[in-house]
Amino acid sequence: MDQAAIKAYSSVIADAAEDSEPATPVVYNQVIPDEERHTPHEVYSADPMGAMIQNEISSIKDASIKAAKDKDE
Repeated sequence: MDQAAIKAYSSVIADAAEDSEPATPVVYNQVIPDEERHTPHEVYSADPMGAMIQNEISSIKDASIKAAKDKDE
């Protein structure tokens, strides 16, 4: 991507961000306590097949990282 294309792309993104600004500021009034937070690998889905696939992908990723570390050692 050349400089002109990057500048044009950045301009479009900036314009879209300005157009999507809420009329009133967002106020967060609830925070999830640490003990209620879940692990990053936990999938929130009503689709059991999708959850199973996500879990398999996560397992494969973890095994790949472990194998790479074992290879380096």
